[in-house]
Amino acid sequence: MVISRFLITHCIADASIVGFLAEFPENHTLDNDAWIEVIGTIDITTYNGESLPVIKVDNWVKIEEPEKPYLYPIDILISF
Repeated sequence: MVISRFLITHCIADASIVGFLAEFPENHTLDNDAWIEVIGTIDITTYNGESLPVIKVDNWVKIEEPEKPYLYPIDILISF
């Protein structure tokens, strides 16, 4: 499963998904487009011969859709 958000740089037509692969500890039933909050550990997995980050989920809960469901680069604070 991929835990992701839509990133919009100009308009909804150019939306991209940003997120992480996630591994859940048990069988889970989530509806498509459900909003969840997870607690877990970032690890490395292999997918199609490539090393990728993965969140190994320890716990998760369903949440309400945030007031701002999309991410916009202008709203992302990058600090060094």
